Parts: sequence; C-alpha cells; structure tokens
Amino acid sequence: MLQAEKNSVRYHKKLAPKYLNTKETFCVLRQNGIEKTTTVNVFLGVTKPAEGDTLINSISVKTNQKVRSSLAYIPETVQLYTNLSGLENLDLFCQSVGKFYTEYELFKFLLDASLKGEACHKKLKTYSKVMRQKVVMAIALARNASYILMSEPNSDLDSKAEIDFSNACQKLLGEGIQVLKVANDIFKTVDTCTKIGAMKEGTLIHISDEMPRIKRQELQEVSHAV
Repeated sequence: MLQAEKNSVRYHKKLAPKYLNTKETFCVLRQNGIEKTTTVNVFLGVTKPAEGDTLINSISVKTNQKVRSSLAYIPETVQLYTNLSGLENLDLFCQSVGKFYTEYELFKFLLDASLKGEACHKKLKTYSKVMRQKVVMAIALARNASYILMSEPNSDLDSKAEIDFSNACQKLLGEGIQVLKVANDIFKTVDTCTKIGAMKEGTLIHISDEMPRIKRQELQEVSHAV
C-alpha cells in the first residue's frame, strides 16, 4: 500500500497532492500541470510536502527513509546508457546498489520483464521506448522492488507498442509488483490498469474499480471531470 495522507505542496498557491491511496495497478488521470510530477516525486522523496505524511507499507518515510528502497521508477523518458546493452545496463544498476548476479540471472530478469532474448545483448541505442521501459522493469525485479511508479509510460507509443507494454505490466503483477501510473490519456492507459482514479487540483475525485468491465461512457465522464 502506498499512501500520501493530507500532503500539500505549494506551487503558486496551489496544493498537490492532498491524498492518494493505491494498490494493484492504479492509474491516476490528471490535468496538465504540477500534479503529475508532484504525485510521483512525493513518494520518491524528490519533493518534500509542506505538511502531511507519506507511508509505504504503513511505514512513515519520516521515520524510515530506507522504506523507499521498495520503489522503482519509470519516467516518461527513460535515461539509460545507450552504448551499453540491456544486460550491461541491468548489471551496472544492480552493482550500484550492491547486488551482484550471474549473467544467467540477469538474462532471466530481462526475460521476466518481457524483453526478448535476442535484444538483451544489443546496445540501448537500438531499443524502442518500450524496450527501454522493460530494462527498467528488469532493474525493479532485480532490486526486489514492491512497487513501480510510472510517469506517462504510454506516451509516444503506437498501438502495437501499447499492447506490448500492457502485457509487460500484467506480467509484473504476476511477479508480485504493484504499479502506480500517472497519465494524461485515459484511453491509452485503461488496458494496463485494474483501477483508475481522476485527480483534480491535487485531490482524487473519482475512482473506478473492475477496469475490464468499465464502460467507455464512464471513461469519458472521468476524463471530462478533470
């Protein structure tokens, strides 16, 4: 469980986010502006709320900063070392946090993140956006992260890439990793979510459950609400 309880961050006299509570694969639909970055950064510790508290697995980050080690982050633009292969990037990031794996174990993490075997040894500069995202997913698996936070992961993806990314997210759930996503386009993210919430002026104003059964009309109503 990730919780941001009564948090407020002041930007030009606006507050965001006031409350966020998520589990499973939860997508937050929000307006353009500060909420996208702030919502994620509060959990990551990049942005410090003026008030309130942030809890990860019911543990306050005020009293235990190490609890953030259970988080992984996929930004809108994934920054990796383009002259290294997917496997080499994974190995480098693992070693940077004191985790050492055999080549076979690293290869397995990449496969578990839905990266095709033949791509693991290719340089990142030949990767598509989805393939780079999968390397970060593999890093999360190798770090034994419990949650992945994603910012606009579906932007700039074509229909085929969106399906590929959706399948990769579903596989993460099977590995026991829960996902929190923030996005603009509700129709591009609905297939990867079990729940979706609409955020307006820093507050969740609507939550839709049972995403496979949700009607397009309700999606439009949620979209118009923000």
